[in-house]
Amino acid sequence: MTHENPLTTPRAAEPLDLIDSPEELPPPAPVLRRLRRTLEPVAMGLMALGALMMFQPFTKVLYSYSFTVILVGTLLFIIVTKFPE
Repeated sequence: MTHENPLTTPRAAEPLDLIDSPEELPPPAPVLRRLRRTLEPVAMGLMALGALMMFQPFTKVLYSYSFTVILVGTLLFIIVTKFPE
């Protein structure tokens, strides 16, 4: 049993097949596309709502939760933008 050194074989200059080629991969699920189209505006709306809550002069309760609302909207946006378009 002989072991070939992959760096010294005649195929050493050829690229390795580490992943499937893009044409062999399945198309992204339409559910994720629909979810992205729905949740991306929701996430942006939460961020805008949090900014409005932060800069309003009326109640301290809205100001208290403003950072949390901005944070949730930002995290949702980061997650949702990883979905396929």
